[in-house]
Amino acid sequence: MSRIRLIDVAFVLASLAFAIVSTAAAQGQGESRSQDTPNPVAPQTIVIPQDIIRSVVANFVRDQLAADEDVDPEARTEIDVRWKQDILLETPGVVDYHVRKLSNRPFRGPTVTRLEVSVDGELVRTMAITVDTRIYRDVVVTSRTLRRGDLLLEDGAVDLEERNVTLLKHGFYTSLEELELIQSSRPIGAGDVITHRHAEPVPVIHRGDQIVMLVKSANMTLQTVGEAMQDGGVGERIRVRNDASGKVIRGEILEPGLVQVQGL
Repeated sequence: MSRIRLIDVAFVLASLAFAIVSTAAAQGQGESRSQDTPNPVAPQTIVIPQDIIRSVVANFVRDQLAADEDVDPEARTEIDVRWKQDILLETPGVVDYHVRKLSNRPFRGPTVTRLEVSVDGELVRTMAITVDTRIYRDVVVTSRTLRRGDLLLEDGAVDLEERNVTLLKHGFYTSLEELELIQSSRPIGAGDVITHRHAEPVPVIHRGDQIVMLVKSANMTLQTVGEAMQDGGVGERIRVRNDASGKVIRGEILEPGLVQVQGL
């Protein structure tokens, strides 16, 4: 019995030794394979939020409007950048933005811009982005319906209100003082913005009136009598006839009865 036990113990010890050696060999092979084949590294990404994109484009538009001489600095502007998604970039680095216009049109209403995104100086993304720009001013509007020939400063006919003037092409008035001696040149509906197309000076000279024709230069001033050939208000140019020569020329009305001309 003792011999059997000794044989069994020897067998167990031998088996343990073989298992230890086999395990070590397997671990060595695993480490060798691990060193030969590196684990894949997940790509890094940069997320640019949509708010950043809109802010970059909006700031560009504001700079353009500030340099536009046709936009009054007192005007209120609304800039709607029509972009609603984040941007994912797979290249890590320093991100720069460049915005430019795609046409020579001023920023009035919907306009297309191009945004270029660079990482470490290399262009990685370009996008066409629409911007809707609106301009608001306090302008003169009618308080009631006006007929042709009505004085615009009479009986509370007009008032100042903020309106969208983005696409107004005929000019508009921004103060009531501008309408002194101005009348409506056509019927105007209540609540309409008064433009230069709707207004004209009140006639202070009428066709057939006898007027004084004035010629002024640095060295002399000449006057003669003439006849108005058409109606006109202060600042308007009308045709007049020189009574002495019969010559018809054009001149600017300076005041009632007085027209300045270039020559007699």
